[in-house]
Amino acid sequence: SAALAASSTMGQTSRVKQAMNLLASGVRTVGKVGCADLTGGVAVNGREYRLEVEVKVGDEDQRPEQVARMRSVRARGGCYVLCRSVEDAVAQIKAFVSSRALG
Repeated sequence: SAALAASSTMGQTSRVKQAMNLLASGVRTVGKVGCADLTGGVAVNGREYRLEVEVKVGDEDQRPEQVARMRSVRARGGCYVLCRSVEDAVAQIKAFVSSRALG
């Protein structure tokens, strides 16, 4: 339902803010090599989709392992977000949820 999706998006917002704070403080590795900074799932119409959020600061680029992971998650129908702000992450997650809710 839309309420469940909205709730899921709200929870991810706080997690993105936490990751942004860690990265802003100088931490450069959060989690396993190649994996996104935040991982979990997002429910849309009763179906769970993989959700991974990679947070980049400034002009930082994805590493090759991260690009491979992004392609893998997306190829399996999951939501992989590459963002530079909380607002950017939330917008991408909402767009993913909307695209799946219509289909």
